[in-house]
Amino acid sequence: MINFICGRSGSGKDTITNMLLNKHPELVPVVGYTTRPMRPGEIDGKEYHFCKTEDLNWFRDTDNLVEERVYHTAEGDWYYFTVDNGFFDLSHNNYLVTGSLEMYDSYIEYFGEENIEMIYLEVPEKELLERTIKRENTKANPNYAEVCRRFYADSKDFSEDNLITHGIYKNNRILNVGDQEKVLTQIEEKMGLIKNKEKSSLTDRKQRDVCEASKICAFWAEELNRTKEMTKEILEEMEIDR
Repeated sequence: MINFICGRSGSGKDTITNMLLNKHPELVPVVGYTTRPMRPGEIDGKEYHFCKTEDLNWFRDTDNLVEERVYHTAEGDWYYFTVDNGFFDLSHNNYLVTGSLEMYDSYIEYFGEENIEMIYLEVPEKELLERTIKRENTKANPNYAEVCRRFYADSKDFSEDNLITHGIYKNNRILNVGDQEKVLTQIEEKMGLIKNKEKSSLTDRKQRDVCEASKICAFWAEELNRTKEMTKEILEEMEIDR
């Protein structure tokens, strides 16, 4: 199964992904490729495989692309893409990937919808903007023009109509605000990494009810048989008396 984390910029995709990977080492992270410049603090092969356009062309020519996207930014065109090249083994591994809506569509087309679990992180717009500005303030050379461009683009790309068009409904969505551990638990339940306690409790109660009902049925079945035997004996005695 491929667990697909999606959401707007600032929705907490990286934070949730890191929490899941730290808690569940059995998950295999899908590290994407990009032609954009490496940001401060990033490590090649961890956040992304950073490469040149020539590398992308080679993957295209060798039919090793799962998907590719291009973003026209204030700093130029940046390409992002996923490479298969024998990496994916859905019969043995459980994967975790973060991506866009277009990437999600490509994954469905490449792997099949039955092999994808979508988890869309929702955050109110005001908090989203505050998060992205706060994150940009930590950089040596903040690029607020890019923050504004991305925020405006996300508002259109992740509109309600567009989410529904991509097949993302309420059952796919997790509100990522407040207690992060509670949010993580909801995601773990959706991914099947832990059992839903409420559902498990309900199942246990149902099983106990069925067990009790079976015992009651068995008791009355035994009583009915005993009554039949008594009735038979009484009738036989009445026949003898006659």
